[in-house]
Amino acid sequence: MQSNRNPGWSRIFISDCVAIFVAMRLGHVDRARAALKTLQEMIARVIRAFDIKAIRKILDQTLSNNVKTVWHMEFYKAVHRCTPNTFLTFATVGACWIESCIDCTVDSINGVWGIELLHDGIKLDECLDRFAPDGLYSRLELSDYCLVDFRCIASMDIAPGAVLAEDLNLCEQLYIVYYDAEPKHVSLVNSQLGFRPVCLL
Repeated sequence: MQSNRNPGWSRIFISDCVAIFVAMRLGHVDRARAALKTLQEMIARVIRAFDIKAIRKILDQTLSNNVKTVWHMEFYKAVHRCTPNTFLTFATVGACWIESCIDCTVDSINGVWGIELLHDGIKLDECLDRFAPDGLYSRLELSDYCLVDFRCIASMDIAPGAVLAEDLNLCEQLYIVYYDAEPKHVSLVNSQLGFRPVCLL
């Protein structure tokens, strides 16, 4: 993979089989042309790029305990599509590999951004502690970070901003993406947005 800091780097695989597997899984991905200046800008762009029809189709075919994985994998794909070739995206899928591993990093022009993904607020306090000055992720020397929490709500007609305010007040870097059960609609809320939900899909 090519890095902003080391332009001479190239993609290197441990074997031809691994290279073929990656190519078959990812195929050709058209990436964004416009660069992103901030992590906040990237999050909004990423959620807008979600393929809601694909999500709905997969959810219809999967078990209920895989809902978290479906949303998180769509996030990883959208991050790669919504960033230009000058950005290096790295999805470790967090606890799938090791409990203390951050979910996603983006090596941007303006530094390295770290992203932790959650679902229904589970382990929110634990994740916040990891980003503390003396926390587990402090050694990553991130220039910015955020937590993205996916939550299912009963109805999009009832804006849950007030209900979510307690969690949002814990950290300015917390973004809550909430969606209805089908899902048909997706909205984003963050304390820096004044608790006003932004309808994205």
